Amino acid sequence: MDEELTAHERRVAAMVLDGLTDKQIAGAFAVSTRAVELHLTRIHREPGIRRRAQLAVAVAVAVAVDRSNAAPRRPPAPPVYDSR
Repeated sequence: MDEELTAHERRVAAMVLDGLTDKQIAGAFAVSTRAVELHLTRIHREPGIRRRAQLAVAVAVAVAVDRSNAAPRRPPAPPVYDSR
């Protein structure tokens, strides 16, 4: 994808992939159905996204990118043993 989806667009896309209707998604976010439709319009403007299967791939890639860009977790410090 040329432009990364926003966090909200990823949430909307995930809900679409879970089978929710635009009206159900709007209710979950307390927004209008039109607001959901606008998010989906932007998502579908991304190159190569024309069907739900393509949307699933785009969301999976976006999630993978988010995870790879996340700050790495520091490993736990090794235990300190008293050698006395």
